[in-house]
Amino acid sequence: MRRPRLFTSHFVLLPDGSLGKWPVVELGADGRILSLELHPEGLRERPGMELLGGLLLPGLLDVAGSASFVFGGRDLNRHYAGGTYVLGGCTEAESMGAVPLVVKGVESEMLQAPVLRRRQENFQLPLLSRLDAYMAVHPEGDWLGILHAATALAAEAAGLELGRVEVGACPGLLLLKGLDLGGMKWRGRGAILRVR
Repeated sequence: MRRPRLFTSHFVLLPDGSLGKWPVVELGADGRILSLELHPEGLRERPGMELLGGLLLPGLLDVAGSASFVFGGRDLNRHYAGGTYVLGGCTEAESMGAVPLVVKGVESEMLQAPVLRRRQENFQLPLLSRLDAYMAVHPEGDWLGILHAATALAAEAAGLELGRVEVGACPGLLLLKGLDLGGMKWRGRGAILRVR
């Protein structure tokens, strides 16, 4: 049996949409968060603790207001490689082990960001790719709000116990690299690393 993993990153996306500085996370072998500490005053090294540079966040929940999109295996793989934990608005996904996530009320505030509205011309693009394209055109866009909507708010709207980095949760942790962490700006293409 694997031992729990202890690691830290520069920031973590918290369930309320704010950022926590220098989180120390203990992750169980099953991916469940055993403990979470924030250290805004600075970090002290600990034996066995890994440093992962970037923004720690839960797996992305790609939302859609329609179940009319049908995905092939290649499309699904592209989404999962892009950090999508749950893909919504697809019917074929049920037989491939994905959980369909269709959020009712397409006009809800959560779906107002163009990045979150998956349409016929961009449904095959993972959320992170759509966010990269959006931020290239709108460099001052609210990327943090979009990430919050695609994690905690989407999970809450769909009634799923995902999307939250908190003790007891098993959110499928990701590390987002490619940010200007000093100025908290999107810089270039974002890159996802799976922590678990």
